[in-house]
Amino acid sequence: ASCQGHRHPLVLFWLLLHEMTMVGLHVLHFTEEKLRLQGQDAELVSGDPRGSGSSGCRC
Repeated sequence: ASCQGHRHPLVLFWLLLHEMTMVGLHVLHFTEEKLRLQGQDAELVSGDPRGSGSSGCRC
């Protein structure tokens, strides 16, 4: 076969999409965690036990 070593463009598209999705999820999780930690710092400073408007998700 003369196309040895070449992949179907759709396969490359899905691989790229998968990579972008995984990176996006990682960035989203990192940002969420960072905001959550900043929120905890704000709670400690303000002394507000309710979480000052946070959604209450502590996952």
